[in-house]
Amino acid sequence: MILLACLFQFAGNSSFIEDHGRSLFTWLYNCWTSDAPGIDYSHGPLVAAFCIYLVYRNRKALTAGQDEPYIPALPLLVFALIAHLIGMRIQYAAVSAFALSLGLFATSTYFLGRQAGRHLLFPCLFFMLAVPWPLVENLSFPLRIFAAKTSCFLLQGLAVPVVSKGTAIIISTQPLLALEVADPCSGMRSIMALSALAAGWAYMKTAPGYLRLVFFASAIPVAIAANVVRIVSVCLLSLVLKTEATLVLYHDFSGYLVFLVAVIMLMLESRLCDIWTEKRAKRP
Repeated sequence: MILLACLFQFAGNSSFIEDHGRSLFTWLYNCWTSDAPGIDYSHGPLVAAFCIYLVYRNRKALTAGQDEPYIPALPLLVFALIAHLIGMRIQYAAVSAFALSLGLFATSTYFLGRQAGRHLLFPCLFFMLAVPWPLVENLSFPLRIFAAKTSCFLLQGLAVPVVSKGTAIIISTQPLLALEVADPCSGMRSIMALSALAAGWAYMKTAPGYLRLVFFASAIPVAIAANVVRIVSVCLLSLVLKTEATLVLYHDFSGYLVFLVAVIMLMLESRLCDIWTEKRAKRP
């Protein structure tokens, strides 16, 4: 385990070495704390902390493993090392982060046994929600287009003279108002954060597996819908508010407010899952 940590500390990253160095852990930390456009992983430290908590929570089950090594875990460790070499070769640090998680799972399962591996599987998979995947970040622009068009449709239903052009929402008033759905307004940050929250929430629930899977998957449409509501409210307030400073203040604050509403929606959904589970348990 220590050797694996040393490998990713001193030879874990090959992309933008001048900014992140050779450490994969430094690369992850810099991505989690970055304010650059398109980086939406500020929830990463919370995900990592929750993974550590889950390991601590199951510590008794982990230490009650078998005496002999679990040999079938070795191919996974070899695959993780190969994946890391490929990630280093193509300068794709996210692949190395996947290799780190898989390597920790394989090594722990090899030494602690199959039962321990069952308890470690979810934390290792959950950690992937904290890894900045460029392929996911590429979804930002389609989300901006969708948010602009959907918001425009809803505003037209409210009799607001508005059209959408690309990622811009143009309100036909005097003077003309043009609002841009920029990268921070794509909803990607909310999707990633809410998905991580829903995944951990679903894991802690006692509902059937299919209900927990539906609960986790629902985080994406909930986050998208909440973001559209936020954009619509900004557009409506732009017709009422007279000062730009007030509109900017609401724009910045509304992100937290809408995310809170999305969390409340998940709470209601969680309660529905509990009611469904209780009714199923009472059936003969």
